[in-house]
Amino acid sequence: MNVLKDSERLKNSIISNKVVILDGIVLNDPYGIVNDEIYHMKKDFAVYKKDGLYYIFIKTRVFGDSDLIIGGPSLEYTALLGTFNLLSLRLSLISILISIFISYYFAKKSLKPLLEISKEISEINVESLDKRIPEQKFIEFHTLTKNINSMLEKINKGYELQKQFVSDVSHELRTPLTSIIGYIKLIERWVKRIKKSFMSH
Repeated sequence: MNVLKDSERLKNSIISNKVVILDGIVLNDPYGIVNDEIYHMKKDFAVYKKDGLYYIFIKTRVFGDSDLIIGGPSLEYTALLGTFNLLSLRLSLISILISIFISYYFAKKSLKPLLEISKEISEINVESLDKRIPEQKFIEFHTLTKNINSMLEKINKGYELQKQFVSDVSHELRTPLTSIIGYIKLIERWVKRIKKSFMSH
């Protein structure tokens, strides 16, 4: 008799902290968690979350054709998922930091030739138009360098032509200007003589 009482007490203590639904009738719901989704649970196993705590439910057949749903909070499952989520968050942050570092490294490495080309261009001026950008390993930068050098060649030729033109024009104008200056000086002397002759009369 005591064994029966003890087993009944044990059964009640086990069920008292469990959600129990038998054939659609809620026999016990100490957590106020039962909703339509749990009430009409179709799978044999389900996990629900409420207020940061995970509840595990099991559905089984009893007494031949009756459906019994029993469940309750699982601190172990909650702790496991909490640890997993925290670990996932940390791993995600580490992955993002590593990705940023790797992206920065490769971006810097890939842009290094462009920075060198930019430095070479900044050192070119009117006095050093004959300077050329060194050839690059990568095809994209090699093409860019080739185009820049071609442009520098054209600018240099244009500048040389301009210098030659100025030199030729200066040479061609030197003789007429010398003659004009001579005529001006001659006219000045005539004007002075004419003024003196008028003054004497």
